[in-house]
Amino acid sequence: MTGKVKKTIISVSESAKNSGRRVHGSIFSILPKDTHGLRASMPKSGLMESFCENHVAQLRERGFTRGLAKTIDENKNMCPLRIWIVDNSTSMKRIDGHTFVENGESKNLLLKPCSRWEELQDTLEYHARMAALLQAPTVFRLINKPRGRVGPQIFGVADKFETLTESDLKLALNTIRNASPSGVTPLCRYMYDIKDELAKIAPDLQAKGQRISIIIATDGVPTDEKYFGEFTSALKSLQKLPVPVMLTIRLCTDDKITVDYYNKLNSQLELYVDVLDNYIREAEKVHRYNKWVNYTLPLHRCREMGLCDTSLNLINERRLTRKELYNFCKILFGAENFTEASDPNYDAKAFLSVIKQMVKEEDKSWNPAKKKVTEIVDEERLVKIYRKSPCTIS
Repeated sequence: MTGKVKKTIISVSESAKNSGRRVHGSIFSILPKDTHGLRASMPKSGLMESFCENHVAQLRERGFTRGLAKTIDENKNMCPLRIWIVDNSTSMKRIDGHTFVENGESKNLLLKPCSRWEELQDTLEYHARMAALLQAPTVFRLINKPRGRVGPQIFGVADKFETLTESDLKLALNTIRNASPSGVTPLCRYMYDIKDELAKIAPDLQAKGQRISIIIATDGVPTDEKYFGEFTSALKSLQKLPVPVMLTIRLCTDDKITVDYYNKLNSQLELYVDVLDNYIREAEKVHRYNKWVNYTLPLHRCREMGLCDTSLNLINERRLTRKELYNFCKILFGAENFTEASDPNYDAKAFLSVIKQMVKEEDKSWNPAKKKVTEIVDEERLVKIYRKSPCTIS
C-alpha cells in the first residue's frame, strides 16, 4: 500500500429524493417522539461488527489510518449526539478563508481563497456526509434563520430512522449550500436553549456512560448580551448537566480579540474544551511542537467533530510527553497493535519497531507543513526529538 495517496473527501450517495419536510423549532422538534437526537433504528448486535468494518474500509479509502478510522467509528457509540452551532452572521462574508481542492495529477491539496462562510460550508458539508456514512446522529443549528426558502434553521442527519438518512442528508446539503450570512451572533441565547433541551436526555446518557459533543463554529464573540461574562455563564450551565459535555470551538477567524477570548474560556470552564483554527493554521501549530507527525486533514476533521482525547487536544499546544505520544499513536494506528511491552516509557526500541511497521502499512498523505505527500509519521524526526528524554528512543 505504501506510495499510494488517499483521498480526503467524504462521499455519500445523494440519489434519494428529498422527503419535502421543512421543520422548525427546537433541536428535538425535528426528531421522532422519544428519540431526542439518538438513532431510532439501530442494527442488531450481530451486525455491529460488519457495520464497523465497512465504515473502517470506507474511511481508509478517504485518508484515514486504520486506527483513526476505528476510533472515530467507535466514538459514535460513546458520544451518540453531536450538535453544531453554526455562525451564519454577516461577518462571515469576509474574504479571508480557504477551501481545499485536490490536484488529480500531483495528489496535492491546493488552497483556494474564499469567504469565511464558504470555508465553513465546506466543513459542514464534510461532517454532514460523515454523519450519514457512519450513521452518527448529528444536528446542525444556524444561529440566524435562513432567508427565503433556503431550508430549516435546525436540521439533522442520521438522527432519526435509518431509512430517512439519505433524504435528510440531501436536505442538509441543500440548506448548507444555499444559506447566506446575515444578522448578528446571538450565541448566548442558544446555549441556554440547548442546555435546557439536553437536560431531557442527560439522565439516560448518564446511565449508559455516554457524553454529548457541542461544536460552535464562529468568527466572532457573542453579541446578544452586555458582557462577555454572560456567555461564559451560559457555557458553565452545561457543567450542571449529569452527563459530560465536550465543547469544541471551531474558529473561522484569526482576529486576536476573538481568538484570545475563546482561548481564555479553557481556563474558566470545567468542561473539555478544544479551540481550533482552520486546518492550515492548526497544522502550523502542530508542526511547531510536534514535527514528527503529519497533521493530515482527517486528523483535523476528527478534532472538529469533537473526538475527545487529551493527546489530540494538546498536540497543537506543546510537545507531547512519552505517555501522550503512546496514547496518540494508539489512536493513529490502533490500540490492538500496542502492548505494555511496547510502551516507550518501558521499551523505546519495541515502541519504535511497532511504529515502523505501522507506517509501512499506511498510505502517504498530504503534509500541510512540508506541502507534499509524506508518511504519517517521520521516524527519524521522532527519534531526534525524543532522544534527550529520560528513556531514549534509538
